[in-house]
Amino acid sequence: MSGQSGADVPEPVPIKSVQTLRYRVETLPQVEIWHFVASMQARGAETFALQLCKTLHAAGLKQQIIVLSAVDIALEVPDGVEITYLTQESRHAFRVVQRLRGKVADDRPEVVLCYGMQPLKFLRWATVGLRQSPLIMYQKIGFSLPWIKSMRWLRCHYLRFILRAVDKCIVMGPAQSVELEKVFGVPRININRIPNARVFPSILTYKIPNNNQILFLGALAEEKQPDIALEVLVKLRAEGIQANLKFVGTGPLADSVEEYARQILPADCVQLTGAVNDVWGHLCESSVLLLCSRTEGVPGVLIEAAYAGLPVVCWDVGDVKAVVADGETGLVTPFADVDGLVAACKTLLLDSVLCEQMGVRAKLKSKEFEMNRVAQLYLDSFSSLLKGEK
Repeated sequence: MSGQSGADVPEPVPIKSVQTLRYRVETLPQVEIWHFVASMQARGAETFALQLCKTLHAAGLKQQIIVLSAVDIALEVPDGVEITYLTQESRHAFRVVQRLRGKVADDRPEVVLCYGMQPLKFLRWATVGLRQSPLIMYQKIGFSLPWIKSMRWLRCHYLRFILRAVDKCIVMGPAQSVELEKVFGVPRININRIPNARVFPSILTYKIPNNNQILFLGALAEEKQPDIALEVLVKLRAEGIQANLKFVGTGPLADSVEEYARQILPADCVQLTGAVNDVWGHLCESSVLLLCSRTEGVPGVLIEAAYAGLPVVCWDVGDVKAVVADGETGLVTPFADVDGLVAACKTLLLDSVLCEQMGVRAKLKSKEFEMNRVAQLYLDSFSSLLKGEK
Protein backbone atom coordinates (compact mmCIF):
# COMPACT_ATOMS: atom_id res chain seq x y z
CA MET A 1 0.00 0.00 0.00
CA SER A 2 1.45 3.35 -0.97
CA GLY A 3 2.02 6.02 1.64
CA GLN A 4 2.14 3.76 4.69
CA SER A 5 5.29 2.77 6.52
CA GLY A 6 6.26 0.36 9.26
CA ALA A 7 3.62 1.23 11.88
CA ASP A 8 0.66 -0.48 13.51
CA VAL A 9 -2.37 1.48 12.37
CA PRO A 10 -5.56 1.30 14.52
CA GLU A 11 -8.58 0.06 12.59
CA PRO A 12 -12.17 1.38 12.71
CA VAL A 13 -14.51 -0.09 15.31
CA PRO A 14 -16.86 -2.72 13.78
CA ILE A 15 -20.32 -1.40 12.95
CA LYS A 16 -22.08 -4.18 14.86
CA SER A 17 -20.56 -5.58 18.04
CA VAL A 18 -20.69 -9.19 19.20
CA GLN A 19 -22.94 -8.01 22.04
CA THR A 20 -25.43 -6.63 19.54
CA LEU A 21 -25.39 -9.89 17.61
CA ARG A 22 -25.84 -11.91 20.80
CA TYR A 23 -28.91 -9.86 21.71
CA ARG A 24 -30.30 -10.41 18.21
CA VAL A 25 -29.72 -14.19 18.45
CA GLU A 26 -31.60 -14.26 21.75
CA THR A 27 -34.69 -12.86 20.02
CA LEU A 28 -34.78 -15.79 17.60
CA PRO A 29 -36.59 -19.03 18.46
CA GLN A 30 -34.42 -22.00 19.44
CA VAL A 31 -33.28 -23.07 16.00
CA GLU A 32 -30.33 -24.76 14.33
CA ILE A 33 -28.77 -23.38 11.19
CA TRP A 34 -26.74 -25.54 8.82
CA HIS A 35 -23.97 -24.14 6.65
CA PHE A 36 -23.63 -26.47 3.65
CA VAL A 37 -20.39 -25.99 1.69
CA ALA A 38 -18.72 -27.85 -1.16
CA SER A 39 -15.37 -28.29 0.59
CA MET A 40 -13.09 -27.00 3.32
CA GLN A 41 -10.56 -25.52 0.92
CA ALA A 42 -9.49 -21.93 1.53
CA ARG A 43 -11.67 -20.51 -1.23
CA GLY A 44 -13.96 -17.50 -1.20
CA ALA A 45 -17.31 -19.12 -0.42
CA GLU A 46 -15.88 -21.51 2.15
CA THR A 47 -13.90 -18.75 3.85
CA PHE A 48 -17.03 -16.61 4.08
CA ALA A 49 -19.10 -19.52 5.44
CA LEU A 50 -16.58 -20.33 8.18
CA GLN A 51 -16.17 -16.69 9.17
CA LEU A 52 -19.94 -16.15 9.29
CA CYS A 53 -20.36 -19.35 11.32
CA LYS A 54 -17.65 -18.30 13.75
CA THR A 55 -19.18 -14.83 14.17
CA LEU A 56 -22.67 -16.20 14.81
CA HIS A 57 -21.30 -18.95 17.09
CA ALA A 58 -19.68 -16.28 19.28
CA ALA A 59 -23.12 -14.68 19.51
CA GLY A 60 -24.69 -17.96 20.69
CA LEU A 61 -26.43 -19.29 17.56
CA LYS A 62 -26.62 -23.09 17.26
CA GLN A 63 -25.10 -24.22 13.96
CA GLN A 64 -23.63 -27.16 12.07
CA ILE A 65 -21.28 -27.28 9.10
CA ILE A 66 -22.00 -29.85 6.41
CA VAL A 67 -19.21 -30.45 3.89
CA LEU A 68 -19.72 -32.21 0.59
CA SER A 69 -16.06 -33.18 0.02
CA ALA A 70 -13.35 -34.00 2.55
CA VAL A 71 -10.52 -33.32 0.06
CA ASP A 72 -7.81 -30.73 0.85
CA ILE A 73 -9.06 -29.58 4.25
CA ALA A 74 -7.53 -26.16 4.94
CA LEU A 75 -10.02 -24.27 7.13
CA GLU A 76 -10.51 -24.54 10.88
CA VAL A 77 -13.93 -25.08 12.42
CA PRO A 78 -14.93 -23.02 15.47
CA ASP A 79 -14.78 -24.98 18.73
CA GLY A 80 -18.19 -26.29 19.68
CA VAL A 81 -19.56 -26.43 16.12
CA GLU A 82 -20.35 -29.91 14.77
CA ILE A 83 -19.01 -30.74 11.32
CA THR A 84 -20.00 -33.59 8.99
CA TYR A 85 -18.11 -34.66 5.87
CA LEU A 86 -20.53 -36.40 3.53
CA THR A 87 -17.89 -38.04 1.33
CA GLN A 88 -15.68 -39.66 3.96
CA GLU A 89 -17.37 -43.01 3.36
CA SER A 90 -18.41 -42.82 -0.30
CA ARG A 91 -18.01 -40.58 -3.33
CA HIS A 92 -21.00 -42.13 -5.09
CA ALA A 93 -23.56 -39.33 -5.60
CA PHE A 94 -26.57 -41.50 -4.76
CA ARG A 95 -25.03 -42.64 -1.46
CA VAL A 96 -24.08 -39.06 -0.60
CA VAL A 97 -27.71 -38.03 -1.16
CA GLN A 98 -28.88 -40.94 1.01
CA ARG A 99 -26.52 -39.97 3.81
CA LEU A 100 -27.55 -36.33 3.64
CA ARG A 101 -31.23 -37.30 3.62
CA GLY A 102 -30.77 -39.43 6.72
CA LYS A 103 -28.98 -36.65 8.56
CA VAL A 104 -31.64 -34.09 7.67
CA ALA A 105 -34.37 -36.47 8.84
CA ASP A 106 -32.55 -37.21 12.12
CA ASP A 107 -31.35 -33.72 13.04
CA ARG A 108 -34.24 -31.68 11.60
CA PRO A 109 -32.46 -28.36 11.08
CA GLU A 110 -34.77 -25.40 10.72
CA VAL A 111 -32.67 -23.67 8.02
CA VAL A 112 -29.99 -24.94 5.63
CA LEU A 113 -27.86 -22.27 3.96
CA CYS A 114 -26.24 -23.66 0.80
CA TYR A 115 -23.12 -21.93 -0.48
CA GLY A 116 -23.19 -22.32 -4.23
CA MET A 117 -25.09 -24.54 -6.63
CA GLN A 118 -23.30 -27.84 -5.95
CA PRO A 119 -24.45 -28.22 -2.31
CA LEU A 120 -27.91 -27.00 -3.31
CA LYS A 121 -28.30 -29.76 -5.90
CA PHE A 122 -27.53 -32.45 -3.32
CA LEU A 123 -29.89 -30.93 -0.76
CA ARG A 124 -32.66 -30.62 -3.35
CA TRP A 125 -32.60 -34.34 -4.07
CA ALA A 126 -32.02 -35.32 -0.44
CA THR A 127 -35.19 -33.54 0.72
CA VAL A 128 -37.60 -34.76 -1.98
CA GLY A 129 -40.60 -36.30 -0.23
CA LEU A 130 -39.37 -35.70 3.30
CA ARG A 131 -42.23 -35.24 5.75
CA GLN A 132 -40.43 -32.38 7.49
CA SER A 133 -38.02 -30.48 5.27
CA PRO A 134 -35.87 -27.54 6.34
CA LEU A 135 -36.20 -24.07 4.96
CA ILE A 136 -33.61 -23.71 2.21
CA MET A 137 -31.46 -20.64 1.62
CA TYR A 138 -29.10 -20.40 -1.34
CA GLN A 139 -26.13 -18.05 -1.35
CA LYS A 140 -25.21 -17.34 -4.96
CA ILE A 141 -21.42 -17.15 -5.05
CA GLY A 142 -20.85 -16.49 -8.74
CA PHE A 143 -22.61 -16.82 -12.07
CA SER A 144 -23.98 -20.01 -13.60
CA LEU A 145 -24.03 -19.20 -17.32
CA PRO A 146 -20.24 -18.92 -17.84
CA TRP A 147 -19.88 -22.52 -16.62
CA ILE A 148 -22.51 -24.01 -18.93
CA LYS A 149 -20.52 -25.06 -21.99
CA SER A 150 -23.09 -27.23 -23.80
CA MET A 151 -26.79 -28.10 -23.78
CA ARG A 152 -27.51 -24.68 -22.29
CA TRP A 153 -31.29 -24.89 -22.71
CA LEU A 154 -31.51 -28.26 -20.95
CA ARG A 155 -29.13 -27.35 -18.14
CA CYS A 156 -30.85 -24.03 -17.50
CA HIS A 157 -34.15 -25.86 -17.14
CA TYR A 158 -32.53 -28.27 -14.69
CA LEU A 159 -31.22 -25.37 -12.60
CA ARG A 160 -34.68 -23.79 -12.63
CA PHE A 161 -36.00 -27.05 -11.18
CA ILE A 162 -33.33 -26.99 -8.46
CA LEU A 163 -34.00 -23.34 -7.61
CA ARG A 164 -37.76 -23.89 -7.23
CA ALA A 165 -37.00 -25.64 -3.92
CA VAL A 166 -35.27 -22.55 -2.49
CA ASP A 167 -37.16 -20.40 -0.01
CA LYS A 168 -34.75 -17.48 -0.18
CA CYS A 169 -31.85 -16.63 -2.50
CA ILE A 170 -29.01 -14.43 -1.25
CA VAL A 171 -27.07 -12.44 -3.83
CA MET A 172 -24.04 -10.24 -3.23
CA GLY A 173 -24.44 -7.91 -6.20
CA PRO A 174 -27.05 -6.63 -8.67
CA ALA A 175 -25.86 -8.65 -11.68
CA GLN A 176 -26.35 -11.89 -9.74
CA SER A 177 -29.91 -10.87 -9.02
CA VAL A 178 -30.53 -10.24 -12.72
CA GLU A 179 -29.28 -13.71 -13.67
CA LEU A 180 -31.52 -15.39 -11.10
CA GLU A 181 -34.57 -13.43 -12.13
CA LYS A 182 -34.17 -13.22 -15.91
CA VAL A 183 -32.47 -16.53 -16.70
CA PHE A 184 -33.75 -18.88 -14.01
CA GLY A 185 -37.15 -17.37 -13.25
CA VAL A 186 -36.64 -16.76 -9.53
CA PRO A 187 -39.29 -14.28 -8.31
CA ARG A 188 -37.80 -10.96 -7.23
CA ILE A 189 -39.52 -11.27 -3.85
CA ASN A 190 -37.43 -14.41 -3.14
CA ILE A 191 -34.11 -12.61 -3.73
CA ASN A 192 -32.29 -10.71 -0.97
CA ARG A 193 -29.09 -8.78 -1.51
CA ILE A 194 -26.54 -9.08 1.31
CA PRO A 195 -22.94 -7.97 0.75
CA ASN A 196 -19.96 -10.27 0.77
CA ALA A 197 -17.88 -9.82 3.91
CA ARG A 198 -14.69 -10.68 5.74
CA VAL A 199 -13.44 -10.74 9.32
CA PHE A 200 -10.76 -8.07 9.48
CA PRO A 201 -7.73 -8.09 11.78
CA SER A 202 -7.90 -5.46 14.52
CA ILE A 203 -4.40 -4.27 13.70
CA LEU A 204 -2.55 -4.25 10.39
CA THR A 205 1.19 -3.74 10.24
CA TYR A 206 2.04 -1.81 7.11
CA LYS A 207 5.44 -2.35 5.58
CA ILE A 208 7.32 0.01 3.35
CA PRO A 209 5.71 -0.98 0.04
CA ASN A 210 7.48 -2.22 -3.02
CA ASN A 211 6.18 0.51 -5.32
CA ASN A 212 6.54 -1.73 -8.36
CA GLN A 213 4.80 -4.81 -6.97
CA ILE A 214 1.61 -6.09 -8.57
CA LEU A 215 -0.23 -8.68 -6.51
CA PHE A 216 -2.25 -11.57 -7.94
CA LEU A 217 -4.14 -13.15 -5.05
CA GLY A 218 -6.23 -16.25 -5.66
CA ALA A 219 -6.36 -19.70 -7.17
CA LEU A 220 -4.01 -20.42 -10.04
CA ALA A 221 -6.84 -21.87 -12.07
CA GLU A 222 -8.19 -21.45 -15.58
CA GLU A 223 -11.05 -19.14 -14.64
CA LYS A 224 -8.67 -16.74 -12.82
CA GLN A 225 -6.41 -16.46 -15.90
CA PRO A 226 -2.98 -16.01 -14.31
CA ASP A 227 -1.49 -16.05 -17.81
CA ILE A 228 -3.16 -12.69 -18.41
CA ALA A 229 -1.35 -11.30 -15.37
CA LEU A 230 1.95 -12.42 -16.89
CA GLU A 231 1.00 -10.82 -20.19
CA VAL A 232 0.29 -7.54 -18.39
CA LEU A 233 3.71 -7.69 -16.72
CA VAL A 234 5.48 -8.36 -20.03
CA LYS A 235 3.81 -5.35 -21.63
CA LEU A 236 4.57 -3.08 -18.68
CA ARG A 237 8.24 -4.00 -18.74
CA ALA A 238 8.31 -3.48 -22.51
CA GLU A 239 7.17 0.10 -21.81
CA GLY A 240 10.00 0.61 -19.34
CA ILE A 241 8.00 0.04 -16.14
CA GLN A 242 10.21 -2.12 -13.92
CA ALA A 243 7.29 -3.85 -12.25
CA ASN A 244 7.29 -7.25 -10.61
CA LEU A 245 4.46 -9.69 -10.00
CA LYS A 246 3.68 -11.82 -6.97
CA PHE A 247 1.30 -14.77 -7.18
CA VAL A 248 -0.18 -15.67 -3.80
CA GLY A 249 -2.12 -18.91 -4.00
CA THR A 250 -1.94 -22.30 -5.61
CA GLY A 251 -3.92 -24.39 -8.03
CA PRO A 252 -3.76 -26.66 -11.06
CA LEU A 253 -1.92 -24.08 -13.17
CA ALA A 254 0.85 -23.36 -10.65
CA ASP A 255 3.54 -25.37 -12.46
CA SER A 256 2.65 -24.03 -15.90
CA VAL A 257 2.61 -20.44 -14.62
CA GLU A 258 6.05 -20.90 -13.09
CA GLU A 259 7.42 -22.45 -16.28
CA TYR A 260 5.88 -19.80 -18.55
CA ALA A 261 7.25 -17.01 -16.35
CA ARG A 262 10.71 -18.58 -16.47
CA GLN A 263 10.61 -18.61 -20.27
CA ILE A 264 9.46 -15.05 -20.92
CA LEU A 265 10.61 -12.93 -17.96
CA PRO A 266 13.71 -12.30 -15.85
CA ALA A 267 13.96 -14.64 -12.88
CA ASP A 268 13.69 -11.92 -10.22
CA CYS A 269 10.46 -10.26 -11.37
CA VAL A 270 7.94 -13.07 -10.75
CA GLN A 271 7.36 -14.75 -7.39
CA LEU A 272 5.03 -17.64 -6.53
CA THR A 273 4.40 -18.08 -2.81
CA GLY A 274 2.07 -21.07 -2.99
CA ALA A 275 -0.77 -21.34 -0.48
CA VAL A 276 -0.51 -19.05 2.56
CA ASN A 277 -2.46 -18.85 5.81
CA ASP A 278 -2.25 -15.08 6.13
CA VAL A 279 -2.69 -12.82 3.10
CA TRP A 280 -2.51 -9.50 4.91
CA GLY A 281 1.25 -9.06 4.81
CA HIS A 282 1.25 -9.55 1.04
CA LEU A 283 -1.57 -7.04 0.63
CA CYS A 284 0.12 -4.44 2.81
CA GLU A 285 3.45 -4.52 0.98
CA SER A 286 2.06 -4.30 -2.57
CA SER A 287 1.12 -1.33 -4.72
CA VAL A 288 -1.69 -2.74 -6.88
CA LEU A 289 -3.97 -5.77 -6.79
CA LEU A 290 -4.63 -7.19 -10.26
CA LEU A 291 -7.74 -9.24 -10.97
CA CYS A 292 -8.25 -10.59 -14.51
CA SER A 293 -10.73 -13.44 -14.09
CA ARG A 294 -13.02 -14.51 -16.89
CA THR A 295 -15.88 -14.91 -14.40
CA GLU A 296 -16.42 -13.63 -10.85
CA GLY A 297 -19.15 -12.96 -8.34
CA VAL A 298 -18.20 -10.43 -5.67
CA PRO A 299 -14.61 -11.49 -4.93
CA GLY A 300 -13.60 -11.49 -1.28
CA VAL A 301 -10.06 -10.64 -2.33
CA LEU A 302 -11.29 -7.19 -3.39
CA ILE A 303 -12.70 -6.64 0.10
CA GLU A 304 -9.42 -7.71 1.67
CA ALA A 305 -7.52 -5.35 -0.64
CA ALA A 306 -9.83 -2.49 0.29
CA TYR A 307 -9.29 -3.05 4.00
CA ALA A 308 -5.52 -3.07 3.44
CA GLY A 309 -5.81 0.21 1.55
CA LEU A 310 -4.65 -1.38 -1.70
CA PRO A 311 -6.07 -0.01 -4.98
CA VAL A 312 -7.38 -2.54 -7.48
CA VAL A 313 -7.04 -2.90 -11.23
CA CYS A 314 -9.63 -5.25 -12.70
CA TRP A 315 -11.92 -5.98 -15.60
CA ASP A 316 -15.61 -5.15 -15.42
CA VAL A 317 -16.63 -8.74 -14.74
CA GLY A 318 -19.44 -10.08 -12.59
CA ASP A 319 -20.24 -7.79 -9.67
CA VAL A 320 -16.74 -6.39 -9.02
CA LYS A 321 -18.25 -2.89 -9.02
CA ALA A 322 -20.12 -3.80 -5.84
CA VAL A 323 -16.71 -3.38 -4.17
CA VAL A 324 -14.51 -1.34 -6.52
CA ALA A 325 -15.60 2.22 -7.30
CA ASP A 326 -13.98 2.98 -10.64
CA GLY A 327 -11.70 6.00 -10.39
CA GLU A 328 -12.19 6.19 -6.62
CA THR A 329 -10.87 2.98 -5.04
CA GLY A 330 -9.39 1.41 -8.16
CA LEU A 331 -9.54 1.30 -11.93
CA VAL A 332 -12.06 -0.90 -13.77
CA THR A 333 -11.45 -1.58 -17.46
CA PRO A 334 -13.65 -3.23 -20.11
CA PHE A 335 -13.81 -7.01 -19.92
CA ALA A 336 -11.08 -8.87 -21.87
CA ASP A 337 -9.17 -5.63 -22.59
CA VAL A 338 -5.60 -6.59 -21.70
CA ASP A 339 -4.20 -3.26 -22.87
CA GLY A 340 -6.69 -1.56 -20.57
CA LEU A 341 -5.26 -3.47 -17.63
CA VAL A 342 -1.74 -2.49 -18.70
CA ALA A 343 -2.67 1.19 -18.94
CA ALA A 344 -4.43 1.13 -15.56
CA CYS A 345 -1.50 -0.56 -13.83
CA LYS A 346 0.89 1.92 -15.44
CA THR A 347 -1.20 4.84 -14.22
CA LEU A 348 -1.09 3.66 -10.62
CA LEU A 349 2.51 2.47 -10.57
CA LEU A 350 3.70 5.86 -11.83
CA ASP A 351 1.55 7.92 -9.45
CA SER A 352 2.11 7.04 -5.79
CA VAL A 353 -0.09 9.95 -4.66
CA LEU A 354 -3.05 8.63 -6.64
CA CYS A 355 -2.40 5.14 -5.22
CA GLU A 356 -2.46 6.51 -1.70
CA GLN A 357 -5.64 8.51 -2.27
CA MET A 358 -7.42 5.48 -3.71
CA GLY A 359 -6.17 3.36 -0.83
CA VAL A 360 -7.61 5.73 1.75
CA ARG A 361 -11.00 5.76 0.01
CA ALA A 362 -10.93 1.96 -0.31
CA LYS A 363 -10.22 1.65 3.41
CA LEU A 364 -13.29 3.72 4.22
CA LYS A 365 -15.48 1.73 1.84
CA SER A 366 -14.33 -1.57 3.36
CA LYS A 367 -16.46 -0.89 6.45
CA GLU A 368 -19.50 -1.86 4.35
CA PHE A 369 -18.13 -5.41 4.23
CA GLU A 370 -17.25 -5.98 7.90
CA MET A 371 -18.47 -9.41 9.00
CA ASN A 372 -20.27 -8.35 12.19
CA ARG A 373 -22.38 -5.94 10.15
CA VAL A 374 -23.20 -8.55 7.50
CA ALA A 375 -23.90 -11.22 10.12
CA GLN A 376 -26.66 -8.96 11.43
CA LEU A 377 -28.24 -9.00 7.96
CA TYR A 378 -28.10 -12.80 7.89
CA LEU A 379 -29.78 -12.97 11.28
CA ASP A 380 -32.52 -10.69 9.97
CA SER A 381 -32.89 -12.95 6.94
CA PHE A 382 -33.12 -16.10 9.11
CA SER A 383 -35.70 -14.40 11.30
CA SER A 384 -37.93 -13.26 8.44
CA LEU A 385 -37.74 -16.69 6.80
CA LEU A 386 -38.71 -18.46 10.02
CA LYS A 387 -41.67 -16.10 10.36
CA GLY A 388 -42.82 -16.99 6.86
CA GLU A 389 -41.84 -13.63 5.41
CA LYS A 390 -39.85 -13.08 2.24
